[in-house]
Amino acid sequence: MTNEKRYELVCNMIRAYDAASGGAMNAAEEIIRNPREWENSPHFPFYADAAKLLIEAREAMDKANTSGSVLTALKRIYKSAAALDRKGFDGFFKSGDRWALCDGYRFVRLNNKPDSIPEVWNDMDLDKTIPQGAKYAEEIPLPTVADIKAFIAEKNMTRSKPGPFEAAPGWWCNPFYLLDMIQALPGGKAHRPERPMAAMYYESDDGDAVLLPVRHNAA
Repeated sequence: MTNEKRYELVCNMIRAYDAASGGAMNAAEEIIRNPREWENSPHFPFYADAAKLLIEAREAMDKANTSGSVLTALKRIYKSAAALDRKGFDGFFKSGDRWALCDGYRFVRLNNKPDSIPEVWNDMDLDKTIPQGAKYAEEIPLPTVADIKAFIAEKNMTRSKPGPFEAAPGWWCNPFYLLDMIQALPGGKAHRPERPMAAMYYESDDGDAVLLPVRHNAA
């Protein structure tokens, strides 16, 4: 069982417990959001044990974010780009002195590309897609890989049926795309978008990326 599935199972277990109790406590969503506030509760041992399981699963998800996940994330972006069936997007293409993958919703540029993903020709100037001043905008913290995976599990989302995720105050995106970006370029920093529907610029020692937003009331 994967850590994500384990986390989802615990979430559903707490919800089922609440439902079976007739909604007397109705604490499931609060425990899922703030498990550390419940892990030492002396009055609610079931909730305390469940909170500890949630914490353990989230810590395991963080540890799993190793360098091996970089190639996996890049292959997910490549698969999304190849599905466009548009010439020049089904692989890495040269972008200045870097290599880029782009699927219309985000791009990732690497200083060095992996050999396992093919090369294509594309003359797109990706520098023009970076919002003016984005590289110099205020640096903002992003959710961790565990935060994003936990949110996806809590909402029972899939890549085919995602929902909006608030990655920064007032700025919403596809959580799977954000996850791909962070895993493809770990240890990077994000810059505050100039407005809710502006793209986010992200950079790391290994390259940079741009991620488009979604409306917060999107299905």
